[in-house]
Amino acid sequence: MAAPTILKAEDKLEIIELSSSYNKSLDHRDVDGWLEMWTENGTIETPFGNSKGKASLRVFLNGYFEIARGKRHWTSNYMIYADSSQDSNTVNSTTATATSATMSCDLIVFKIEEIPTIFTTGTYVDKLKKVKDIWKFSSRKLNLDSMSWHRTSS
Repeated sequence: MAAPTILKAEDKLEIIELSSSYNKSLDHRDVDGWLEMWTENGTIETPFGNSKGKASLRVFLNGYFEIARGKRHWTSNYMIYADSSQDSNTVNSTTATATSATMSCDLIVFKIEEIPTIFTTGTYVDKLKKVKDIWKFSSRKLNLDSMSWHRTSS
């Protein structure tokens, strides 16, 4: 019988910091910092497009910056779990430390150019991988609650 996989509190804090750094890099237009948060074959799925691999993620992010201009991203309500279907490091015969995790969190995007207002809300659903002792996104899916602000002219 395989040892149960655990996710330590310090791992959960590192994952929350990863999410916060993701938001900051978007808000400050830090492409290289944002790309460092991804595995080599990381994938993103959003209403604005999908992308896989760092070269494609760079192109995606540069296009996304126009949508994100004048916005501040805020995530909360983190639910983080060890992904026992992936590899883990055995600590002893009774437990294993997770090297993969799943996370969901809520997103609020504020419009900050004028009087701050809520621009949109949604959720992220993520898969994370620990690479050389650093947590990174291997996939991130954004589900927005509404896209009424994103109307196109006919």
